[in-house]
Amino acid sequence: MRGADEEVNEALVNAWSNSRSRAVGDTVAFSRGGRELVGQIIHQDDRHWTVAAGQELHQVERSHLILAADNRSVKELNRLAQEKLKEEGLLGEGRELQTIDGLQEFHVGDEIQFRTNVRDSGVFNRTRARIEDFHGDAMTVRLANGNQVNVDLNSSSWRTEDGDLAIQLGYATTVYSSQGLTVGHTFIKDGWNLARDAAGVALSRHREASSIYASRQEHHERSMRRVAADEWRREAEFGDDEVLASLAKSWSRKNDKASTLDHLWQDSHGGLVDRGVILAEQKERAKASKSQNIQLKDRPLPEVEGASNAQVAAVMDDLLAREINVDAIKMAWAQGVLKVDAGTGNAVLCGRRADGALMQILPFEGEKQKPDFRGRFPPILRGDGDETLVATDGIEALQKISEYLDGGQPVPNIIVTGGKPFALTGPQAKELLATSPARKGESAKKEVEKEGRSRSDREAATARIAEASRRASAVVQEQAARMQKPPERDAGLTR
Repeated sequence: MRGADEEVNEALVNAWSNSRSRAVGDTVAFSRGGRELVGQIIHQDDRHWTVAAGQELHQVERSHLILAADNRSVKELNRLAQEKLKEEGLLGEGRELQTIDGLQEFHVGDEIQFRTNVRDSGVFNRTRARIEDFHGDAMTVRLANGNQVNVDLNSSSWRTEDGDLAIQLGYATTVYSSQGLTVGHTFIKDGWNLARDAAGVALSRHREASSIYASRQEHHERSMRRVAADEWRREAEFGDDEVLASLAKSWSRKNDKASTLDHLWQDSHGGLVDRGVILAEQKERAKASKSQNIQLKDRPLPEVEGASNAQVAAVMDDLLAREINVDAIKMAWAQGVLKVDAGTGNAVLCGRRADGALMQILPFEGEKQKPDFRGRFPPILRGDGDETLVATDGIEALQKISEYLDGGQPVPNIIVTGGKPFALTGPQAKELLATSPARKGESAKKEVEKEGRSRSDREAATARIAEASRRASAVVQEQAARMQKPPERDAGLTR
């Protein structure tokens, strides 16, 4: 068990070379009928060792094969294996050939595998062979079944549609490509993407013995990634038993839905990382999130007002890492739609009534969520435009807002549905329309116009009332004056 990846490759190739170079008088370990045996080689031919183990004689197959989970490791192991044999003087004449892996040098004695079908010669995709000779524009190879085949290097039968020679070095191959093969001895390189099914294939390719090579550093990092601070230990304190336990755990996990795209090597924090590592962690987080969502409906509303600064900062960092515009985050936060659950530290979306009452909580990310319906009030992010869009989750909503902000366009209103059918109540729809700034502008204009009309009407009415009051006062004063004046005498009535 070695440290860095390069050291693991070197240790594996050295062990592979030592094993295949055994000769008469050397010891070899092998298995028979469930028994692990060790014996001495007393005779050998091209395909077998005759081994004496106690009072028994056994024919032990000499073929060797290196297995790895990804093509990157396979290419590197093939290169190292070929260099090792050249150093030992076991390879002969060489020739550069343009193959599917680029321009490579092949030598007499090299093991290769074909990547095409030439049925007339008994060659099929993944057939293994050893180069015996180069002559002119041809080479002679010996197939694993013992048949000799002449390969015309200029013939299209041995080339791909692109014109490349359809051969590769065959010292190492991927676990997937090894299905159906059986060899004497296998040397397996551990990897993150070597899950239960692939591990089962790798461990069933040998007839005599199998060796596994794993990185102590890698398994130390896997095991220490989720331990408490007081339980963390240095790599030097990480023993062989713990490496084996980590290896068993890794090889026991399911990886049913993996594809070749899952094992791309991508940049992560300045280094190349197998994408399978990242996906495995994402699956664990998704599983934990799903477990929380299932119970979301039955638990009380999250504590969305008591999140710590550290929790809020962590959510902010995660959103910025996803290239969400910081103004979009601020807008969602200011409107009270984006919050952080103090209990879990996760971002959530809040749906509220017109009076501000919290009515619904949606997990921030994921399709077809199980929202906590306490009334049909989906979270709404209000923009400054007239357009209204629908988003499945918070990430999609903030991404849409970011696109509009980056393009300098008015931000639409966005309704976040959680992947479920939704309905807006009358007051909520009215609130959505009323709070649109564009409509606010129209409403404000109408209010000003209305206010202007009302002021004119009030002034006219006041004037009319004042005039009526003046006239009424004049009539009253005239009547009062008449009552104070003495009445005139009537001559006919005076005595």
